[in-house]
Amino acid sequence: MTVTPDEIRIVNSQGPATVWSSIKPDTIFTGHAVESKDENKIHMNLSCFVLSEIVHTFHKSGRYGDEVWIALVKHQDRASLRIERTQSGTGNMNVLHHLLVNVICTDDLPPSYEPFSVVPDVILVLPSVSDMRSIIVRLGAFADTINISADTRGRLELDVAHDDACMLVAWSNLKVKIIDDSDSQRSQLRDSIQRQEQRTASVTVRCKALAKVMAAAEALTHAAFVIFDEQLLCLIPTFEPGGSPKDFACILPHVLD
Repeated sequence: MTVTPDEIRIVNSQGPATVWSSIKPDTIFTGHAVESKDENKIHMNLSCFVLSEIVHTFHKSGRYGDEVWIALVKHQDRASLRIERTQSGTGNMNVLHHLLVNVICTDDLPPSYEPFSVVPDVILVLPSVSDMRSIIVRLGAFADTINISADTRGRLELDVAHDDACMLVAWSNLKVKIIDDSDSQRSQLRDSIQRQEQRTASVTVRCKALAKVMAAAEALTHAAFVIFDEQLLCLIPTFEPGGSPKDFACILPHVLD
């Protein structure tokens, strides 16, 4: 987790895919402040499971008007997140948790995938996420890896091969998504699509990893594949109408056959 005055970024790379999320503090906090000598950023490793359990406990037992405070403190000679809920009304009860964390300097951060640090080659809005998951599970029984290719005309292909046989599933006329951004490279991509210049990209990923990502994303109403040619495949939520999908992504790296 990285906390700055303008952003809370969470990256989990322990599973089959890297899960990346960027949250604006004012969407979940009424007050937020950061002070750090490390470029005014605080990087820390923490247990996602324990944090989710704490949040779930607060959600189940909380009442309207309760306040939750989160602060990075020193507890028993260890850095920890002090998470405290103060109940409103009579018979107040305070609930306090200390979640141990490891604070990391910027220079010691491990490399991680940033889904929008470079311009994607193609973004296609998917058909039904649950239907897509079913197809990927079936293809996964046929091969270990799956090649995903797409173009800016709205064509998406899922291709697997095993020994002397292969299987191809394709969609046409899918919606092409553009991230609305003033960056010149993104503007060039947007202009090329508007001029109907075809761009094609492909990436090969593990079938089982992609199936797990699709299972986790099955509740999404709208989702899109973001393809960085022979580099990364990202699954992002999309928000209709409009909206810029830049706050959450499941990221799978390209693998060689």
